[in-house]
Amino acid sequence: MNVQCPNCFENYDSDLGICPHCGFTEGEHAKETLHMDPGTVLLNRYRIGAVLGFGGFGVTYLAWDMVLEMKVAIKEYLPSEFSTRSVGVSQVTVYSGNKEQQFHDGMEKFVAEAKRLAKFQGEAGIVQIFDSFMANNTAYIVMEYLEGETLTSFLEREGTVSADAAIGLLSPVIKSLETVHAEGIIHRDIAPDNIMITTDGEVKLIDFGAARYATTSHSRSLTVIIKPGYSPEEQYRSRGDQGPHTDVYSAASVLYRMITGVTPPDAMERRAFFENGKKDMLEAPSKYVKDLDTNVETAILNAMNVRIEDRTPDMGTFFEELTSEKPVKRRVGKIMKTDVLKWPLWAKIAVPTGLVAVIALLVLFFTGVIKFDSGLQTEITIAEGMARVPSVVNESMDSAEERLYEAGLLYTIIDKEYSSTVEADLVLTQDVAGGAVVLENTIINITISGGAQKEEVPSVVGISAEEAIAEMEALGFVVETEESYSMVVAAGSVISQSVEAGTETNVGSTIILTISKGIDPDAEIVEEEIEMPDFVGMTYTEALTAAAEYGLMLTITDRQYSSEYEENVIMAQSIEKGETVLTGSSIELTVSLGIQTVKITDMQYMDAEEAKASLEEQGLIVNLVYEESDTVAEGKIISQSIEAGEKVNGGTTITLTVSGGAAAFEMPDVTGMTEASAKQTLTAKGLSVTLSYRYDTSVEAGLVLEQNV
Repeated sequence: MNVQCPNCFENYDSDLGICPHCGFTEGEHAKETLHMDPGTVLLNRYRIGAVLGFGGFGVTYLAWDMVLEMKVAIKEYLPSEFSTRSVGVSQVTVYSGNKEQQFHDGMEKFVAEAKRLAKFQGEAGIVQIFDSFMANNTAYIVMEYLEGETLTSFLEREGTVSADAAIGLLSPVIKSLETVHAEGIIHRDIAPDNIMITTDGEVKLIDFGAARYATTSHSRSLTVIIKPGYSPEEQYRSRGDQGPHTDVYSAASVLYRMITGVTPPDAMERRAFFENGKKDMLEAPSKYVKDLDTNVETAILNAMNVRIEDRTPDMGTFFEELTSEKPVKRRVGKIMKTDVLKWPLWAKIAVPTGLVAVIALLVLFFTGVIKFDSGLQTEITIAEGMARVPSVVNESMDSAEERLYEAGLLYTIIDKEYSSTVEADLVLTQDVAGGAVVLENTIINITISGGAQKEEVPSVVGISAEEAIAEMEALGFVVETEESYSMVVAAGSVISQSVEAGTETNVGSTIILTISKGIDPDAEIVEEEIEMPDFVGMTYTEALTAAAEYGLMLTITDRQYSSEYEENVIMAQSIEKGETVLTGSSIELTVSLGIQTVKITDMQYMDAEEAKASLEEQGLIVNLVYEESDTVAEGKIISQSIEAGEKVNGGTTITLTVSGGAAAFEMPDVTGMTEASAKQTLTAKGLSVTLSYRYDTSVEAGLVLEQNV
């Protein structure tokens, strides 16, 4: 009997017990405690299924409209700063006090903006809103469910697209944004991961309003929402002057990425370069694309001007410049250098993470020492002892290290994470955003990309479809099936797989399994008694050939590790050699997996104790050695003695070199030194220094009076 999966809403045979499309088991709870369980019904109409995505403001679910009998997407307002949910409970619990008021203020914005967006049903470039309602002490928006891929996935596969194709793809989005902007709504989160290319070839902007309606003016965690490379500089400020020009910058940045294959530099870092009298970090697209139309390049650069005053003001103008046949004029503004008053008495500066030496310096105020100079300085000035953080995301560690050290900053590698967007061994994240001003010698925590997660495709040929699908999906692969008749592979068993066993393949890749439907009913079969052949010792492939000669069907029902039989060799059969059987009989086989080995994973920058426990569970002997490191966080693995990807036998010893942190040193005594000498001595030790001043007639002016460490 066919049933509908309550998680993905695809139909499957109930006898399977598990959905072959998504791996869901009946009665399974949501993976996150804050999310509603699959099968939850809203308004007696919408059945909740899988979670499509979630963030700080809410959750988006796949759902089934039981009236129209179609898939929809439902967005639930659930800002984690103000609310929570118990396991298995639909009702949302709102925190009390001021947070309750902020929750309801945000919910009103959520519903109001949904109603405003719902009237744009004719706009091809944005996701369609069908309904909005309140339930479970919160609010919901019902919208069209888009099947396809994000622009991020598309670009990962294609790399770049031509300028004409890129403009053609984004035109519906640009035109729809022009209409929506006229109603006073801006998106604020335009980036490749929020643009969908549907299976029908449509291009739509999703997550409209996510950056606005879930926040209030009092919210601490959601007021500034940015996408480095795609967000303009005004978005880095919670009270930045945002409007249609904000989305124009982001849309142009997306076009830049599509055409050049390069993510634009961070807007704040671009501004910092301008302020220091340097050329724009943003390279002209024609540097990467030969014969690029001049008007297209100018239109993109105009839309990506850092200053709002110089930027293309709206989507209509942007589209007009992109498609203009007349020459488009380049608008180049000038960013004024920061004005700084010459004032030697520093305010206290926030202490950064790590060891901070605070020096109290005695300064005597004599006439003429401190002057208020109303004249403006001619150069950008960052306070002495401060540094501006460069954005090093997407850079190699050699490049990142050089730029950070040039800026007077230190770094520590704290982790390595898989990423489908940033290549392996490049910087994935940094904990202090580019453009921020911090103390010299501040430590920037860096996470390295491990690249796209890959797994080795197992051999599932010959085993049952259910077992094969479960094994593939457990490794993160997407499985599709097709059926075919077979004279030798028993019905329900795998005939072939689209990706060869042993191939390293990206997690999330699709693997097609061809499943046997058994013998073609139209085939002429002569049923007769035969003597069972001996399959033991044959490879599975050899056994198939023999089975075809004898008119037998084969299926693998068991696989075992063995030191006697090589991998893929048959160890046992369900009917003994020499017994009498009928042609067409199905024979169950036990196949060897070979000697059990352990495939070594990439453990660089993992927590040493976690890695040790994992390896010991796999039967390996782990030896930890410690080494001082200024650049790898304490307790993280610097290197491993056996390279990732190698296969070793159980009982093998692997040595992990673990960071013991930076070498300790004795704090120098700088009391009595001049300010300059004291700072030089301490910064050379990798310390950040802040200053305060105090009168003391017993110590000469300008000398260090005391230090806190």
